[in-house]
Amino acid sequence: MLYRMQEGVFEGANQADFADKKTLYTIKDMPKADYQTIRVPDMTAYRYVRYVFSPKGGNGNVAEIEFYGEKGKKLTGKNIGTPGAWYNGTTTCDKAFDGNIYTFFDAPEGKGDFAWTGLDLGKPQSICEIRYCPRIEDGRITSGRTYELYYWNNNEWEVVERKKAESEQLIFQVPANGLFYLRDTKNDVESHHL
Repeated sequence: MLYRMQEGVFEGANQADFADKKTLYTIKDMPKADYQTIRVPDMTAYRYVRYVFSPKGGNGNVAEIEFYGEKGKKLTGKNIGTPGAWYNGTTTCDKAFDGNIYTFFDAPEGKGDFAWTGLDLGKPQSICEIRYCPRIEDGRITSGRTYELYYWNNNEWEVVERKKAESEQLIFQVPANGLFYLRDTKNDVESHHL
């Protein structure tokens, strides 16, 4: 799924229809499976900001987007973007701004290429930084989250260790030839047998 963000574009504008859009950042390479932070050198103030999906069949595949202004202030506003969701589901464009990395925007069928999600900031503001996280559906390790590793022993699960991820991988000392279960302590959706 990560490749679907490649060639996606973050834009700023002062007209609601983005007729005066300027590119803030283009995702050139496949992003990592975690939050990405991008510094924006252009200090122009924009009222409208958005992420336009990759022309490579992106369909969304973005879990979270955050725009930051001067002095590291997180910018907020009214969600705008392509209406609807894949198969009329709940994966609407507002999910990219809900603070939950386990939700995401998945554009409606036929609107996948060049669909978009963004914010009306209410007034022009400088965009100094963009932070985004790709869609999560693959059991990846996300830095900053806490995980528990369980081991099947004597017909029950036992906790081997609990760790906070500092990168995209966790290393545990474990018994050989065992059945293991990794659990994100905040959200079981991404847990898997290993």
